[in-house]
Amino acid sequence: MFDFLFSFFRMKYQYSALPQGSVFRYLVLKPGQGNDALEFSLHSQSLDKPPDYEAISYVWGPPVWNQTILCDGRVLKITQNLLNVLKRLRLGSEPRALWADSICINQEDIKEKGQQVALMAQIYRSAKQTLIYLGDDEKGHAKFAVELIEDINTRILKTCKRKNEPWALFLYSDHDDPILSDTRWKSIAVLYSSTWFGRGWTVQEAALAPKCLAIWGQYEISWAELMRVNYPALHSHNYFCRNQHEARFFWQAEDLPVVRLLNTLESARDLGLTDPRDRIYAFLGLISTDDEGPDTAWKLQPNYEQDFLDAYKDFAIEYIHKKRSVELLDYVQHTQQTLDAELHSWIPRWDIRLEGGSRLYFPYWQALTDRGTSIHRPSITGTKLSVRAVVLDSIVYFSEGFRPYMTLDDIAKVWEDVVRIDVPTPYPPLCRLHAFIETLYGDPLLTNAEDARRSQAAYLLQLHQKTGEVEAIDTQYWKATAKGEDKNSYHSSFQWLLDGKRIFLTRRGYFGNAYAVARGDQCGIISGCRAPSVLRNSGAENAYQLLGGAYITGTVPQIIQEKFQGFVMLGRTESKDWARKWEL
Repeated sequence: MFDFLFSFFRMKYQYSALPQGSVFRYLVLKPGQGNDALEFSLHSQSLDKPPDYEAISYVWGPPVWNQTILCDGRVLKITQNLLNVLKRLRLGSEPRALWADSICINQEDIKEKGQQVALMAQIYRSAKQTLIYLGDDEKGHAKFAVELIEDINTRILKTCKRKNEPWALFLYSDHDDPILSDTRWKSIAVLYSSTWFGRGWTVQEAALAPKCLAIWGQYEISWAELMRVNYPALHSHNYFCRNQHEARFFWQAEDLPVVRLLNTLESARDLGLTDPRDRIYAFLGLISTDDEGPDTAWKLQPNYEQDFLDAYKDFAIEYIHKKRSVELLDYVQHTQQTLDAELHSWIPRWDIRLEGGSRLYFPYWQALTDRGTSIHRPSITGTKLSVRAVVLDSIVYFSEGFRPYMTLDDIAKVWEDVVRIDVPTPYPPLCRLHAFIETLYGDPLLTNAEDARRSQAAYLLQLHQKTGEVEAIDTQYWKATAKGEDKNSYHSSFQWLLDGKRIFLTRRGYFGNAYAVARGDQCGIISGCRAPSVLRNSGAENAYQLLGGAYITGTVPQIIQEKFQGFVMLGRTESKDWARKWEL
């Protein structure tokens, strides 16, 4: 038995420690075909003078290392997914230099893992190209998907060659264009359903590479061609950020995409990442393409020896120190579970995904400012964050959290509840129900289209009738506005926006929506945030917990093309004496 164990460990591959600095490992895969055993050798070299290699981007799959390969003549265990990848990439007659994270990083050495993860951006930038392995083509869709992608790209490239074209040119303006009803779109849908697109690490891996090649079964697709079809949001966004000359055909000039780290972290909440620390570490490489500063200004380094909450805290502190703004607070949305955690309330929990997605505001919202239009710079003492803010109101009622299957009856019950509460109303006469309806959606700016206004009016009339006309409205105006529009379309439009949120009523009679609220919580405006905030007194003078953002429907009318569109959000254009300073 002893001889067997001695023989086994002698044959097991043992990693040698890497020297400090920008040194990494890469593998050289020996040629072979079919069921030939996989063999490769490992080499180390400085990224200052990188070898000619290709990086691999793939899905690890189940963490079961049950496949045996030979590394420098010794046994190394890998996963089934990686075995499939290497077999697909192996050349028949010559070796191939590759980088695969689970082999080239010693996964059992936590310190090395942190050091190498810090180099991953440089590893992908230095590679000749990145090979994106999407998996096997089990149902034969790859051929049809590749053909349609090539057809679409032929049109796009032909258009891009023409100069002086308008911005945001839509290539298929004719609704009867045959390509829109092409049956091969089903195959593209199967392509984008690959688990690769659902993983967090792949965003950075594709974004940083000088060139990418997607591999699906036996077919290969240029990453540029794939992105021009414009499906997976984060991937296509990063592609067009780097290819602005193409982006002009898909966006207006003022809307050209820009890589913003916090937006990426927020959008990535839906993506799969096994380690919660990687909610930060998997995207650090994108900082260098962030329009707000170079990565050299950042000191944060991946550290897999610390708790993930400490990683979130370190990131938050450094972000605020570097940016000198409160922008980070726009990404805070708490649940009772996260409030009870040992982490200061102003630090976002990137590992928590709320039912409707945690960002409450829309991207085009501008930062709220104090009276003089200036934005106060925050300061941090220890782990206490000091900001400039004003506390405006307190919450006297809140509904149950809504679910995506909410019905008109659910909305009617909330309206009946708030009407019975004896508080003053700040809204103009006959407009209180409209303010309530608008609070369900959260912003009049997105409802200025004529059909949206009509559907909102139809929904308001239906709710008014269902609740027994408990409060007067201008019936004639709303009937004229509705013009027989479908009342269900407005309900459908706010369902996903309201998912997980609660409607609340304040002591001064304002309506709002937010995720975490309780009776007695305060409503405030933090200078520099894009929406009002819900605050909870922490017991100390001028010290609060930040529960997250809130939409509060204001009283100032918004007029577009001489038509009343709704009410401007509270705090957006109002001028108040906002001068209190308090701590989170």
